[in-house]
Amino acid sequence: MLLALVLLLPTESRAWTSVKILLNNTEPGVEMTKVDNNNFTYELDLSSSTQDFTFRFYVSDDGGLYLGAKDDNNKTVTDLTGKTEYECSTTGSNNIITLKKPDSGYKKYKISLWWASSSGGQFFKYTITDADVDANSYYFVSPELGTFKMSPSRNREGGSIQTERWSFNIQDFLLTGKDGKALTTIHYYFKKGDGSVYYRPHHENNDNFELGTRNNKSSSEPNCGKVSHYEDYNESRTTDPNNTHQFLLTKGTGVSYTWMLNISNPVKILVNNSYFGKGKAWHDEAKGFYIAGNFNGESGLIGDKKIHPERPANRRQLRKFLYEKGKAYPIALDGTSMGYIPEDPDSIVYRTTIPKPKGESWNNLFLAVFRVKDVNEWGDNDDTNWAKAIRPQEAWDYSTDGQARPNEGLDATATQGGLYTRKDNAGNTMQALNPAISDDIESYTFSMNVTTSTYRITRNSHLFIMGPAISDGDETNGWTVNHNSEANEINAKRMLYDDANQCYVYCGDADAIGNNYANEKPVHFTAGKKFIFAYNKRFDNTFFREDNGIPFDLSGKPGATNSEAIAYKAIDINGRNETQYVNFVLAGTPSNSAAYTSNSVFPYTFNLPTGDYYIRLYINTSANNPDISRVFYLIRRAYNFSYREGANEMTDGSNTYNTWKTFSDYHAVVIPDGIDAFYVSSYNKKNKTITLKQYPLYSGDNGARVLPAGEAVILAKQNNGTDGSQVTNMDYYAQPNFNTSQIPTSETNYLKPLITSGTLSKNGENGSRNYVFGCKNKVVGFYFPTEGKQCPINFAYLNMPADAETQSSKAWTMVFEDDSETTSIDSVNVDAADGDDSYYTLQGLKVSRPDTKGIFIHNGRKVIIK
Repeated sequence: MLLALVLLLPTESRAWTSVKILLNNTEPGVEMTKVDNNNFTYELDLSSSTQDFTFRFYVSDDGGLYLGAKDDNNKTVTDLTGKTEYECSTTGSNNIITLKKPDSGYKKYKISLWWASSSGGQFFKYTITDADVDANSYYFVSPELGTFKMSPSRNREGGSIQTERWSFNIQDFLLTGKDGKALTTIHYYFKKGDGSVYYRPHHENNDNFELGTRNNKSSSEPNCGKVSHYEDYNESRTTDPNNTHQFLLTKGTGVSYTWMLNISNPVKILVNNSYFGKGKAWHDEAKGFYIAGNFNGESGLIGDKKIHPERPANRRQLRKFLYEKGKAYPIALDGTSMGYIPEDPDSIVYRTTIPKPKGESWNNLFLAVFRVKDVNEWGDNDDTNWAKAIRPQEAWDYSTDGQARPNEGLDATATQGGLYTRKDNAGNTMQALNPAISDDIESYTFSMNVTTSTYRITRNSHLFIMGPAISDGDETNGWTVNHNSEANEINAKRMLYDDANQCYVYCGDADAIGNNYANEKPVHFTAGKKFIFAYNKRFDNTFFREDNGIPFDLSGKPGATNSEAIAYKAIDINGRNETQYVNFVLAGTPSNSAAYTSNSVFPYTFNLPTGDYYIRLYINTSANNPDISRVFYLIRRAYNFSYREGANEMTDGSNTYNTWKTFSDYHAVVIPDGIDAFYVSSYNKKNKTITLKQYPLYSGDNGARVLPAGEAVILAKQNNGTDGSQVTNMDYYAQPNFNTSQIPTSETNYLKPLITSGTLSKNGENGSRNYVFGCKNKVVGFYFPTEGKQCPINFAYLNMPADAETQSSKAWTMVFEDDSETTSIDSVNVDAADGDDSYYTLQGLKVSRPDTKGIFIHNGRKVIIK
């Protein structure tokens, strides 16, 4: 009975210490790798298997539990795609599980065992890591580590794949055996996929030839970069299947290792000591790094399209992360703290995410890394400039025309590998990282580990917004599911990459299949719940996490700040005003596990009231600093406009307006069609009128009408006689910090912004007077406020200079700009009451008959008395 109760505990209650897999049902078994308290994995290499493989599991907790197939339907694994979840339980502990022998070629499987509480039992599933070998490719084979496909080189400047040259890199800390235990040495050799050719030490070398330490070459070697060890080994090619000798690698001789295989014979190894083969002092001078490349979809490096790190459009600054015990801590771009900083980090990693070029194909990537210091000192001599590049090394003695140019080299195609610097006198060696990326990839993340002198490119596709904040708020529906992304449907919605707008949008579950970008739909959010953006609904790839500039809680729930005034006054560590509507985030740090943990994922809390919201995620460069990639999400905002039926109408000759709002915001806003923006360009002291002039909205991408951040305007809705709406939704611009410093400024504007709510004094600086927008006697204008007038957020007020003031200045009436010398307006329409034959001044004062010169309103029409 006790056992049954244990098995029915929910997922969160389980905390297994260890799980062993009994290979071929043989005791004592080997330890599986622990991902978290509820799931374990094991990689199985059956490349040389000639018979069926059998196994079951042993859980050491709870007095010991043997887990076998639950029933006959689960005894034989037939689906090796990872889609079928095979069930096992203690009641079937004697039912051994069978995996049929591979039909041909190389087979490597990843076995995952995790707790699934939905049916009160354990489940396991298989995923294929690399099912079939490519007969024409070459592989790094280690009995201790497994088999890994090598990457071919590419002829430089976008040339063809060079299938005679191959490379492979591994970091020192990854030298871990299949049982999860660290190794001190590994054996290895190379082979062609079809098994026709091997690359091993000679018979006379016996076994354990330690390539990379016995014949070290110094940095004075003509073909050697700034590496700790460099060595090549000739005449290793053999077709003799009986030659079983292997190379040897001892852990700790370097932080990473790169092998370069020339299939005609030589095997070369580069051993990276640290910091790309140079000393620590060189790295400490860096003050940051740029990734330079063809980010705008250029197809090659010919002529002016070659990488130009000195041009901002061709580079992005990498953000720094410090790793400690598997957790990443970000550092601000200026090097300041973003919170806790590990004193002795396990690794130092720099990374950025690059979106697909607008309207372009990826083509082949051309990438290299440079220190910020070196780019800032970029000179006219390419030989000198490119000698400082940080990049993979493929071969130093290859040229496409057969001429002996040892420094020309080849480009690398591997998406992960080692990074090196060349000799200072290596010459013009524009060797680049040059992998191909297909057009179905929406972005890629470049990561550089300076501790291990390695890089990684993660291809990103199918972004999801996910978490319990999505849809129903139920935290058990698809948020902590560790190894079954297919089950993560209820709280995960795919977002589509809108190429035209360069952002991710949600278009509904059905349209996510048809890629209908035009049909953007809102997402239902639950206040106070968590959410995040992650590719493929997993966290072992790129995701986007909170950046520690967490906006204030505006959800209205108990304990919430619930004050947009306070929220708007908050400034994050980068000096930005973040709200729940505009939130800057970070590219997440992929973990070794696909599981969600709050310690490593850092999700957002949805701190707006529960409801439906349009949300977009952008991966953009900063308008102020194109070197920097910004990741942020924008939520469409609803704004209240003032409308009174039968009043507040003004006509500028083209449009009639009856709904108004003074406006300012910390962020740039897209003004919708049907709304115009005006500023106050001048005033008439005698008539007490202020002149409204069309604000020159910036023409943004895709025809967007953009009001820059911080500008004070009057927004007026065009009236067609039926529009009485008081609420209008407006999008934030794709560059939320876009402001007038980036475009020519307009003439004097007597409107001033009051973005956060607060009090407004009657008197301004230098004898000026302040006025607030209002409507009196059916006339819209600006009126003298009571002292300490409380104003809402996103407000603008009129500030009139001292020389415009008289003691009778209690109101300023709005008129539209006109070239007429007499009135400076086209018309002002105010609906008169039935039978009202009175005249009104522009200040809204009623008179029976004008007895002075000026402009009056009579029966809804403008009358000029001369």
